[in-house]
Amino acid sequence: MKTIVLWPEYFDCSLSRRLGRRMPKDLCVSRPSITELVEACRHIGVECIADEIKRYPRTWYMSRGAVLAKVEDGVKKTALMREIAKALRTARESRQ
Repeated sequence: MKTIVLWPEYFDCSLSRRLGRRMPKDLCVSRPSITELVEACRHIGVECIADEIKRYPRTWYMSRGAVLAKVEDGVKKTALMREIAKALRTARESRQ
């Protein structure tokens, strides 16, 4: 098992790539919260822990926290992020 750090900035469509967005805009949502990320991780079956004290270095002034996901050794971070982004998107669409 390994731990992958997931920042909400990775999935925020209001941020540029320079400020930390790592997913394409069509998979991102506006200002995702830590609780939304935790729900998305649990929805796809990934064990995770929310750490609300951490700050993303490029946007240290926006205190959002991070999610620590525990995954198997063969799982790639980019593939995991795509799955989480899709889960975030569907969760947001179902709420509206």
